[in-house]
Amino acid sequence: MKKWFRRIALTALVIIAAFSMCMVSFAASSSSKKKITSIKIKINMDSSDFDEEDDSIEEDGLDRLITSDDSRDLYSFDVEFASGKRWEYGKNATIRVTCEISDKDKYKFGKISADDIKIDGTKYVESKSVSSRSDSKVVIRLRLKAYISDLEDPDGIDWDGKTAKWDKVTGATYYNVRLYRGSTQVATISTKKTSCDLYPGMTQTGSYKFRVQAVNAANNVKSGWSESSDSITIASNKVYRGTETLTGEDVTANNTSQASGSGPAKESHTNGWSQDSAGWRYLENGSAVMNSWRQVNGAWYYLGDRGYMLTGWISDGGRWYYLNPVSDGTKGAMQTGWLHDTQKNVWYYLNPVSDGTRGAMMTGYQRVNGRVYYFDPSSGAMWVSRRTPDGRYAGTDGNV
Repeated sequence: MKKWFRRIALTALVIIAAFSMCMVSFAASSSSKKKITSIKIKINMDSSDFDEEDDSIEEDGLDRLITSDDSRDLYSFDVEFASGKRWEYGKNATIRVTCEISDKDKYKFGKISADDIKIDGTKYVESKSVSSRSDSKVVIRLRLKAYISDLEDPDGIDWDGKTAKWDKVTGATYYNVRLYRGSTQVATISTKKTSCDLYPGMTQTGSYKFRVQAVNAANNVKSGWSESSDSITIASNKVYRGTETLTGEDVTANNTSQASGSGPAKESHTNGWSQDSAGWRYLENGSAVMNSWRQVNGAWYYLGDRGYMLTGWISDGGRWYYLNPVSDGTKGAMQTGWLHDTQKNVWYYLNPVSDGTRGAMMTGYQRVNGRVYYFDPSSGAMWVSRRTPDGRYAGTDGNV
């Protein structure tokens, strides 16, 4: 009996020793793996990526727009929607990025957190988080901002009795509606609808008309103001005498007017333009926007690395843009179309089309209003009185 017991005990010790050696070997192997301590993601897109028919990006298009920005190729990279099947133009989208170690014998993920996710293209991202993590796999959740390059001016401006109505603008989350009595501004209100009862603002006799502006709240992009509607006349016996106001449940703001001066119009202390001794800044929730474009009242501005509005020539994304340097009420606004440098007597052409590169300096051959011109590939200056690289002649007016 004792012999059998000794044999069992000895066998158990051998097994435990072998198991311990395996554990030590495993631990040594795990500790010898190189840690990946950050994940790099690149997002690169423009408005042309959205399908023209339904203004959206399907899931099979995400792999081209959202890619790994890590040249080491240490992990696979898979992108899919966390909810829904497409990213609609002008709306938010949530995506799931799954990264998995390619060579699990040599590498493993460290303690990856949201701060370790490095993104080239942060202007498209509203938030980032790590959904799950193991030594071999990290799942990241990205909340993408509603993408929009610019908004069309509202159209279909008309009256339905005393109710203003207009056509829906793609990408708009709400609309500003401005009511006038003659040339006097009565009120500016906001609504998510494409119609608004303006009768409560018609408290005096006179001729009334309205204009509409589309707004995308997520990107703080605004269209220009629409053309004025036709006028309707309110006689003394038709004046509104009720108790309602133009501040209903889906309506905000009232009597406002834009300031004029050397820079953009001021808005509020926590949102909009703010000026100090160093220049103009654009605030959102009290913080200055930096290294980014913002569209304000239909014009585009660029805020630099200190948050101040830039002027003159700037380079962004490999393209050159010109921001009005003159204090004429539109200082800092991005220019489009023809630009004349009077000091050098040189003409430039800045893309006037909303194709994702609006305002960019054009080079090479360009057709403008039916005529062809050649712009220097390096400087963008229009060639005059000389032959182009392929032997054509640009005349004194630049026409080839």
